[in-house]
Amino acid sequence: DTPTVTPPGPSPTASSTPSQYPFTKSDTSPFYLQNFANNAGCGWMGVAGEVLDLNRNPVAAGSYKVHVWGNDLDERVAAGSAPDYSPSGWEQFLFDSPVIRDYNVQLESVNGTAVSQAYRIQTRSNCNQNLVRLDFVQNH
Repeated sequence: DTPTVTPPGPSPTASSTPSQYPFTKSDTSPFYLQNFANNAGCGWMGVAGEVLDLNRNPVAAGSYKVHVWGNDLDERVAAGSAPDYSPSGWEQFLFDSPVIRDYNVQLESVNGTAVSQAYRIQTRSNCNQNLVRLDFVQNH
């Protein structure tokens, strides 16, 4: 018989590491929708979403900015500037037709400090998926 060594103490368990940033994208983001917020139909492509606090309520309008950049675009839009998505909704027009392109999206404080990591999104060349939805949620 060979003895088995059992280490003392509880078995190790995985724990989730909180983000270094106070906001992360929602678990379902990004997801793709057909443009519904304007009447441009397939002649429009954009990224939009909302910003939610710890209790999953919309943050106050103007309390954060969303920075979107890539493909010769570098824009910041205020949370709450696109109420079609929510009271804390935001939207950035990207192109006048659905095409495959890569962009970065990051939530910032009003003074420009990053409060989320930068997320890379890829648009699609499909009229039924010409709106990329990316929601930010406060996590701590």
